[in-house]
Amino acid sequence: MAERRELLNRVLQHYKKRIISIKEDSDIILYGDDILNLDLVRIASEVDQSLAQINNPKIGLTDNIRLLCSAIDCYINDLESVKKRIKTELGSTELKFDNIDQEIIDTQKSKEENCKSNNS
Repeated sequence: MAERRELLNRVLQHYKKRIISIKEDSDIILYGDDILNLDLVRIASEVDQSLAQINNPKIGLTDNIRLLCSAIDCYINDLESVKKRIKTELGSTELKFDNIDQEIIDTQKSKEENCKSNNS
């Protein structure tokens, strides 16, 4: 259970970093600065609440399964993208990423466990 919480903590921390990155992206901000910012602040707050729940072993994993499932999808996609990018930049398709691959497998298992009824 502790390993599962650690994985979901990484997933949500990553999601929060992505939200912050979007908030700081000048191209995205041009399309509705105030409105977009309100939504991003709300989502970041929801991520913080989910992190607090996941980091407290006395309570359930999170009440916001939909957010967790979105964060899991984002995390898996970003891990796959970074593998592809590194292989491209280094000019090698033969590189192995055992740790990243295991993280993807573990995250996919977590998705299957947590996101069944959300069609994520």
